Amino acid sequence: MRMIDQLVKVLSRILFNKQKGYYREAFNDIDTALKKMLGLDYNLINSLSGNDIITLLDFSKDDSSFTIRCIVIAKFLKENGEIKELSGNDDSDYNYDYQKALRLFLEGILRNNNKDFSISEFYPDIKELAEKLGNNIPSDIKILLTNFYKQTGKFI
Repeated sequence: MRMIDQLVKVLSRILFNKQKGYYREAFNDIDTALKKMLGLDYNLINSLSGNDIITLLDFSKDDSSFTIRCIVIAKFLKENGEIKELSGNDDSDYNYDYQKALRLFLEGILRNNNKDFSISEFYPDIKELAEKLGNNIPSDIKILLTNFYKQTGKFI
């Protein structure tokens, strides 16, 4: 829960910087938070595929925090994609962040073992990412999305 509290604080700072157009500061907030919270930097996360990130997170012996770590990284990837989109980057660049974020949200929710942690508050993120990606959702993520629909009954 400490990680979620930290996430909320960082996200409010990122949102403030995005609204003011301080994109570099928002990106630095993401990178700093990833390092503090997970010991990973954005460049590493950016260089890995969604599957590689899942594999990296699977190495932990603590399965109860898998969902939280997936969601934390997904939130930061989503925010980073929005920063790239707002700053006029090539759409393939931010779509890649959106695809990885959607995969991590779905993997985290589908494999949620932490019953003390409410995942329903992240359903709007999944809906938003699915809408932003539209036809650019890879088939393996579509399968996860279908499993999400079946498991949760939430059709986006």
